[in-house]
Amino acid sequence: MELLVVLFLIGLMMMIAVPSFMYTVDGLKFKATARQIVSTLKFARNTAVFKQKSQTVGFDIDNNLYWLEEQRLGGDEDHRSQDIKTFKLPSDVSIEALEFIEEKIESGKGNIIFYPNGSSSSGTIIVKNKRTDEDFRIGVDILTGLTEVTFYRE
Repeated sequence: MELLVVLFLIGLMMMIAVPSFMYTVDGLKFKATARQIVSTLKFARNTAVFKQKSQTVGFDIDNNLYWLEEQRLGGDEDHRSQDIKTFKLPSDVSIEALEFIEEKIESGKGNIIFYPNGSSSSGTIIVKNKRTDEDFRIGVDILTGLTEVTFYRE
C-alpha cells in the first residue's frame, strides 16, 4: 500500500515537472538560435574588415533560412557573390520580419551588408518562437556594424 502511495506521488511530481522542463528546453533552443544568428552577423562583420571585402548576410523569410555570402568584384550579376554557408532555422522558430531604415519586409528576402570599414547597411531581424510566443530582435548598427539582441515575451 505504501509503495502505491509513493508511486502515485512520483507520478504526480512528474506530471508537474515534465511540462516545465519542456518549456525550459524550448527556451534554451530559442536562445541558441539567437546566438547562432548573432555569431553569423559578427563573423560577417569581422570577415569584411579582415578581408577588405563586403560580406552579406541574407534572410529568406518564406523559407525560414539565412546565409552568409562574400561579395566578389566584377563579373555579371549572377557571379557577384559567393555563398559561404546557409542556415535553416528550427521548425518552431521563424523569421517574422526584417526592418530597415525605410521599409519593413514581412515576406521574401532581405540582406544586411557589412562593409570593409566595419559599418553596415543596418537593420533589425525579428525572430519568433512559435510555441511560446516569445520573440527576439537583433539590431545591427549602421556605423559600427555591432549587434544588439533584445528578447520579448507576449
